[in-house]
Amino acid sequence: MSEPDITEPAPVPVPVVIEPEAAGQPHIVYLVPPPFHRRVLEGSILFFTLIVFLRAFAIEPFGVPTGSMAGAMLGNHREVECPRCGHIVCVGEPSVPIDDESSRKAHELVPCPNCGMTHLPFDDAILIPGDRLLVDKNIYHFRSPRRWEIAVFRTPNDPVKPYVKRVIGLPGESVQIRQGDIAINGELLRKTFAQTQELMMLQFDHNCAPQDHGWKSRWVIDSRLDEVSPSRSIDASDPLAQVHAIFQGSELHLAATNSSTHRQTLTYRNWNLNLAHEEAILDQFSYNLAPRGNAAPRYGLTDFIVSCEIEIVAGSGNFWCQLTDGTDLVRAEFSEAGAQLVQEQSTILRQASDFRLQPGKRYPLCLAFVDRRVTLTIDGHAPFPSYDLPALPARAEVSRPFRFGVRGTQAIVRDIKLYRDVYYLPKGINAVQEPYTLKHDEYFMMGDNSANSDDSRFWKIPGVPEAAFLGKPFLLHQPSHRSEWSWWGTPRQSIALDWNRVHWLR
Repeated sequence: MSEPDITEPAPVPVPVVIEPEAAGQPHIVYLVPPPFHRRVLEGSILFFTLIVFLRAFAIEPFGVPTGSMAGAMLGNHREVECPRCGHIVCVGEPSVPIDDESSRKAHELVPCPNCGMTHLPFDDAILIPGDRLLVDKNIYHFRSPRRWEIAVFRTPNDPVKPYVKRVIGLPGESVQIRQGDIAINGELLRKTFAQTQELMMLQFDHNCAPQDHGWKSRWVIDSRLDEVSPSRSIDASDPLAQVHAIFQGSELHLAATNSSTHRQTLTYRNWNLNLAHEEAILDQFSYNLAPRGNAAPRYGLTDFIVSCEIEIVAGSGNFWCQLTDGTDLVRAEFSEAGAQLVQEQSTILRQASDFRLQPGKRYPLCLAFVDRRVTLTIDGHAPFPSYDLPALPARAEVSRPFRFGVRGTQAIVRDIKLYRDVYYLPKGINAVQEPYTLKHDEYFMMGDNSANSDDSRFWKIPGVPEAAFLGKPFLLHQPSHRSEWSWWGTPRQSIALDWNRVHWLR
């Protein structure tokens, strides 16, 4: 016997008792629920009505065609996977069209930001549309724009086209670019840790290792006894280095448990794999395919953030992570005495005696030295407040930004990443050579991709009046990326939603 068809059950009448106005017998009216298709139609009409209302009065989507806010937001771009290390490399579409031959030559010069490999296969990559944002149109009716937040606005220099930039200077302030940082009223402007996370750019990912020789050439290993003269530093590519540390995939194993005076350090160095030499970390951004971006001068970077996951395996000694900005060394140290933030060798800046690393537990760690402000988070929390060091007129270039070390303990370090802060280039006519003072209702706006951003630095009227603000982006809801698949054995490319980049915007 065949199974019966599955159909929607007939509506069941619902009795409703209605009391008449005059005394007497109540009468019953039966209300029949509407059929399913009618409920779907009514719900759809209500949904689209709500969308139209929100679009008109509260929320509006915006597209990002250019890369002036990369990497927070990507414009029209192409992306490929680096054949050497597997890192995804993105390049923006030129704002001015160029011929195929010029485009090919420009793509050949684009290096992987992780390993430096050039001549990446961009010729076969499809064009990916820029990110799409949801913008709150009403927020600036209730409050003024805030520093470091992203805003959509119209500039008096081009009142037709909407721009998306970051708020840098507030009304009445004096703004100037100094050594890649921002000075407000003559004082160094310092970001909070949350603001730093919004602007930081990935510089090195230890998880994406070159297939031929890994990352051993980028680490210098030193093992010594404190009471004797230092032994020679051992390069990680040297077979003797295996006596002191073990490279297991993307993990670094540090071991110095022989005695309380035995210590071991691993120092990261910016080693050029193509030219086989150490070099300073410079302000270069692979996304900027445009000729003016590639031809721009490079500046030495000094503001860094290192993140990793640490696990104490054995011993009760010390583990530390050290970071430098080219002038000062700061170290986050963990021991039986608690957590400390130390400058140079012995000056204790911050201390939390009640915090200890539990053996066998994995702890996400992040140490930031940005805008001369040192911040530590461990397991998602800050054991003590940030510490501000005095501002300096200049800092030296850096080729070895961070170091891990152990004494009397054994630890595993995983998921190592190095980030750098935005470096604002001294380009344009405003706030470069001399401070620029804003009027009582003006804001100074700049793009995160400073090398390729048309912003307040260049405009004849640099200040954006508050009345020109259109809203604040609050959700990056439609970032796209390249998707590869196969059809009858033929490889294909298409554009798909990049769920990993869908996120709320501060």
